[in-house]
Amino acid sequence: YPPLSGSSEIQVLAAPLLVRMPDYSREYGQENPQFELEFSGFVLQEDCSVLLAVPEVNCGADRLSLPGEYPIEIRGGEAANYELIFENGLLTVEKILLTVHVPSQSKQYGDPDPVLESVCQSGLLEGDRLSGAPGRVAGEMPGEYEFTAGTLSLPPYYELVLTGGVFRILPRQLTIKADDVYPLYGESIPPFTYTIVEGTLLPGDSISGELECWYNKRDRDFPINIGSLNAGENYQINFVPGIFHFRKRALTITALDCSKEYLSPDNYSRSWQITAGSLVENDYLAVKLGREPGDEIGQYALILASLTVIPAELYEITFVPGTFSIVRASPGVGICTYHLLYYGDQLAKSNLTAEMRNPNNSMIIPGEAQWLEPERLMDAVGRIPCEFMFTPADQEHFAPTVYSIDVQVLPLQV
Repeated sequence: YPPLSGSSEIQVLAAPLLVRMPDYSREYGQENPQFELEFSGFVLQEDCSVLLAVPEVNCGADRLSLPGEYPIEIRGGEAANYELIFENGLLTVEKILLTVHVPSQSKQYGDPDPVLESVCQSGLLEGDRLSGAPGRVAGEMPGEYEFTAGTLSLPPYYELVLTGGVFRILPRQLTIKADDVYPLYGESIPPFTYTIVEGTLLPGDSISGELECWYNKRDRDFPINIGSLNAGENYQINFVPGIFHFRKRALTITALDCSKEYLSPDNYSRSWQITAGSLVENDYLAVKLGREPGDEIGQYALILASLTVIPAELYEITFVPGTFSIVRASPGVGICTYHLLYYGDQLAKSNLTAEMRNPNNSMIIPGEAQWLEPERLMDAVGRIPCEFMFTPADQEHFAPTVYSIDVQVLPLQV
């Protein structure tokens, strides 16, 4: 086929031109930002200079519009060879973030809440004010609780942000002092007691457990410790130890008056007794007496030579001296001789002689023996008891003594 030639008309449509408004945001109280249109769809390397009329932008929000979303509308505008297509945007008015700092605060368990303090950071608009007070999460047991906005109040275009610490409920403080105990050594130990010297128990609460003290037989202070004393997890006990100390036990030891005969051995070793107080069971006491020196007739003080008591530091010993007497000795019977008597004779006729000896060393004691009834008639036959007195020559050391012997009386021969 041969080529053909001719002419025809082509319908050229306007190119679509997208006019778009991006989204914007600002805080309440600020002026609207400068809205900038975005164009998309120019051809043939054309730009906004081909616009016959620039589209207008309209937003109903002003500086005092409440937080929310406001449309940014595009209106009007004209461009040769282009069909304008509008895509509106949004202006978001945001709340003003206002930071309120609430410092950490506390109270003791059982106490009323304090007025919570807060510090408002900068950011309030002129004429606006923060009213009310922060609050906290409910609860009364010891622990940590977050702060809440409580009654804090702001205009609706603010958003409240709390910063800071926490509210602590601390265990209730109790200062307890163990009562001092000073029992008399050897007496029963009373129960350990205590006194609350600072702080109080809440109604319905109580203290359980017992104090403890480890002591022994010593003259010293022993601490009374907290032991198992407990007021529960809602309380913190500050404990002040007490003192346990034995009072010394009084003991009076008295030397008992005693005596011995001249030249006999001393016999006072057991001449003492406890005259006041008493020895505690299982304790030990040993007393050794002594006396003033001397062996002549007379009186000598009984003194304390040594004393051992265990435990010594828990006794207060008082010693009362006694008197030790050395008295004249009574001569012991030695050998007595006399002449036989007959019925009807006088006792003096017997011609009595006696050899008396010291009973402690058997030495002969010189002296004279005489019948107490020398004129007595023998009125019976047989062994007749008769008394005589021996008078020592040394009467300073030996005492005259009366003795009785049986005298043999024979029948009278006629």
